[in-house]
Amino acid sequence: MRATLAAVDDESTPMHDAFGAVMHGLDEVPADTRPTNIETAYNEVQEWLSSRDWHIQSDAPAPHRLAELVATLRRFDFPTMLTDFDSVADIIERTPQSEVEYARAMSDRTAAVEAMLIGTAILERAIVEVRRLALEAASSRVGNALK
Repeated sequence: MRATLAAVDDESTPMHDAFGAVMHGLDEVPADTRPTNIETAYNEVQEWLSSRDWHIQSDAPAPHRLAELVATLRRFDFPTMLTDFDSVADIIERTPQSEVEYARAMSDRTAAVEAMLIGTAILERAIVEVRRLALEAASSRVGNALK
């Protein structure tokens, strides 16, 4: 949290780095030692990010969290590949683009970083809820098709 506040206050910090401080402030990078299955998934995440031409800082927590989630899905025998996320990434990519443009257009630095924080916290939850709604709708369709 302190890094986020310092990035907001320091006018010499580029906005991209200030926004990064928001993202990094929401989560922590896990310890250096990880189980092999998570390390394997992390390497796959890095390859996937590269294939999408997404430039993510090496100390960003999100790739680590995605690797942990992929490894957990696999542990429960979900046949998960990173390419399974391509279509959702294609769609989701539009929201952050407009979010960043909206925040960068603000003349007040604090308001811009605040917009990124609010957008991240609330839009992230909204996207999860849309997925849950889609899951319920799919279950209903499949259930009705079996009748």
